Order: sequence, then structure tokens, then C-alpha cells
Amino acid sequence: MKLQLLSRLLARPLKISENADGPRSLSTLLKYLDPSRKSKSSQSANSGAQIVPSISTLPDDELLMIIFLLTTMPPGPHRRSKGEIPSEMRLSHVSRRWRNVALATPMLWTSIWRHPNQHNVEPMAAYLSRSQQSPFYLYFGTGHGEKYKCPKLALEENIRREPDGTEEECQSAPCKVLKPHFFRCQKLRIESATHVQPFVNCMFTSFPAPALSALHISMQVVNPGPIAPLKIRIFENNTSVLSRVSLSQAAAANVLPSFSMIAHLRIELPMCLLSSPDRLAALEGAFGEMTLLEEVEIHHADRWPSSYTPLTLPSSTRTLLFTAANWYYVGAFLHALKIIPVQEMTIHCNGGGEFLGSIRTQFPRLTTLRIISGLALTRLVIKTIARGTPSIHHLSIGVPDIRCSLDVLGQPFAQFWDQCNPPLLWTEMRVLSIDTGIAADMLASDLHQLLIKRAAHNCPIRTIRLSPANISHIRESREHDFEGLGVEFAELERVQKSEW
Repeated sequence: MKLQLLSRLLARPLKISENADGPRSLSTLLKYLDPSRKSKSSQSANSGAQIVPSISTLPDDELLMIIFLLTTMPPGPHRRSKGEIPSEMRLSHVSRRWRNVALATPMLWTSIWRHPNQHNVEPMAAYLSRSQQSPFYLYFGTGHGEKYKCPKLALEENIRREPDGTEEECQSAPCKVLKPHFFRCQKLRIESATHVQPFVNCMFTSFPAPALSALHISMQVVNPGPIAPLKIRIFENNTSVLSRVSLSQAAAANVLPSFSMIAHLRIELPMCLLSSPDRLAALEGAFGEMTLLEEVEIHHADRWPSSYTPLTLPSSTRTLLFTAANWYYVGAFLHALKIIPVQEMTIHCNGGGEFLGSIRTQFPRLTTLRIISGLALTRLVIKTIARGTPSIHHLSIGVPDIRCSLDVLGQPFAQFWDQCNPPLLWTEMRVLSIDTGIAADMLASDLHQLLIKRAAHNCPIRTIRLSPANISHIRESREHDFEGLGVEFAELERVQKSEW
């Protein structure tokens, strides 16, 4: 109800009200923001003389709360359509008092969006001025659902040079406005066709950003020729702040500056790696420089030419997430990985297929493994992954049908390979998380059999995480006795996706 009432404000025209009290339609909102006002209003109604409070009675802190709530509602700063007026701009035109409160709050103006085809720099200048000394978030890109094609310009056409060969300072209007404030830029999101768009190129080559902590770059196409040798100044004097970097679509094929300070990386592998040895070598070198890397997401792992090039991640890597088109490419990617001290791994694969061969890499420190698939896992997939991840303590499986997986987890290892292997898959596994769509009664039956089999081989499961509905069904079921098996049921933990 609150959001419905608040969202109606956004439909108001951009006109400053001459009435100091502002729109009276907001009086209903006060009942939801302050219960005491609601009770007073009810008492007045009972007395036959209901008093509608004026908007002018709203304290500045509550008024500011409304404004901030509206500015954080979807679609957000980077999902805006071209020509759409930002919420904070609309709210600053509700009334003179609302405008005064908005202009006196620098944090309200710290999300700045600039469209590639926007020539007017006044909106950006106003936001930079109103944000004062606060760190700001700059989004450069097309609006939601728009497509943008930048002109195909050579890199040299975007950089003017002095007679002695040195680069001349950029004199474009956006750069002049942005340069005095860019040292405050904390988050930068760029979505463009190519990196040679003039304004984007200037940001990379002209301004240091010592406060930059998060960078997202998305580019639609791969530039012809080798990676442009940009003189990256954006990372100057930034030795310990920048920790999160996201490279989407073809960005990793176009821009690869030194990322020695990166702790969290999200990267989409471009399609050109197999046919472009120079880009493949540059990407290998970039991974080698990330000596502080702790968490990495690799999307489209099937694009890595694993048959030719092993992938070496830094020794500091603790968490690895990757996606692939089918299980053949999952196996190929795991085969390409060199030994790394990964402790948590998540595998997303919505396709079918099987592994070919075995996983060369062993993960001796891997204790948590999450497998998420749009199809049921085959026996060969589970067995092959188990051989490369022997020290798993927590196994999480999210598939539509879990029955085959549970059956494999309870079978003796000797049925799969030679007799010298341990008795079961993942003998050290003590926590099992299951996210599945099968009926609760079938799940309860299969789990009961699995627990008995693993206990008989001295490989007990101590904790099983399920959805609340499945836990309730198991506890109410009289067909299977779980109490004597020493297992604890807990609610399934949903892994939060990283914000990039």
C-alpha cells in the first residue's frame, strides 16, 4: 500500500506548486508513516470532525524518507528509459519545501546517468554540483530496452596530440564538466557498443579515479584488430580501493587494464578467444596479475579453448562460479583448470551432455560444492565431479529431479571404478542441501534410504537442508522414521547473487 501511494507521486507534472503546503493527496500517506497520526485521525472521525493533516506538518526527516524510498524503487538508475525524468528530479518539483529539502541533501544526487546520445551536459553538471563532496555512482549507457550503435572511429581519431607527440587534454563538454569531480567517483558502470566512443575513451585515458571501488563494463561488439593499447589513467593512485570489476559481453576482448588490486571479478568470456591468440594471451596475463583475487565468476566457460590453453587462477582464489552450455564443456573447463586452493565452487549448467574423460585437476581444499542444473544429473556427471572433488563437506544440488542423484550418493564407489577407492562418493560430506521439484513423499523415501546406506558405510550425513514445505512433510510423515538416524533438518539457504 505504501509503495502504491508513493508511486502516484511520480505521475505528477513537473511544476512547482505555489502552495507552500504542497499536494494534500499525501495526507493519507501519513497514516502509514506515523501510527500516532492515524490514531488521532480516527479519534477526530469518531467525534464527527475529521481533520486532514497538511503535508506541511510532515517533519523534514520523514519527508526525506519518502524521497529516498521513491528514488530507490525499481527500475533503478541503470534501468531507465531514454527521456525518462529521474525520481529525485520529479520530487524536487512537488513543492517549494520539497525542493529545498531535496537540494539540501547531497546524497540524493549521487546516482548520475548519462545517455551516449545526450548532448546537453547541464543535467550531469547539476547532479555533480548538488552532490557536493559525496562519492557518486556514474552510469553511462543506453536506457532499458534500447539499442545503441556508436560510430566506428579509430582510437587515434579520439585522441588529439600536440606537435611533440604528447596527448592533448580533452576539451569536450562532458569531460570538462566531469574532470573536476571524477576523483569522487566510487562506482562506474559503462554500457556501450565499443570502448572507442569518445566520452568513454576520455574517462579511461584522462582522469584518475582514486576512490573507484566498483567498475562494470559491457560492450556489444569486439573491436577489429588487437586490443587497443590504451593509456589507462583511471586506475592511477588506486592501489587498494578498486575491488569489484565486471566485464560483460565483449568487454574482456577490448579493455584489459592491470587489475592487480581486484578481489571480486565477474567476467563473460568473449567468443573470439579461439580465433584470436593475442586476446587469449592478454586474458591469461590479466588473470596472472590478479594476485589478490578472492572471488571469480566466469560465464560462458565453454568459450575457453581448454584443449590448447590451461587456465591458471591466482593462489588467492577462494570462491569460483562458472556457467557452461552443457556438461561436456563443464568437464573441459574443469580439465583446463590448474591446481588452485578453491574452497567454494558453484557450477551452473542448464544443458545436457556427458563428460568425456576425467577431471585432471584435483581440488584438495574444496569443501563446498553447489551444482545447479536445468536438467537431472546423470550418473556419469556425478561420478566424474566426485573424483575431482574428494574433500567435499557441504554438497548442494539444485535440479528438477533429484532421485538419480540421491541413488548415486548411496551406491558403493567400487561399482564405479577400481576397488582401491573409498566406499562411497564424498565420504567426508556431512551437509546436503537439496532444491528440487519432485513430490515430497518421494523425496522423503529416497532420503531415508540414502541416510541408511551412508550410515552403514560410516559416512553419515548430519544435516539436510530443504525447503520449508518439504521439512514440514517429513516431520509429519509416519511412513519413515528419521529420528534414529541422527540427522538434523534445516531450511534451505538461498545463495544471494552478487550485485554488479
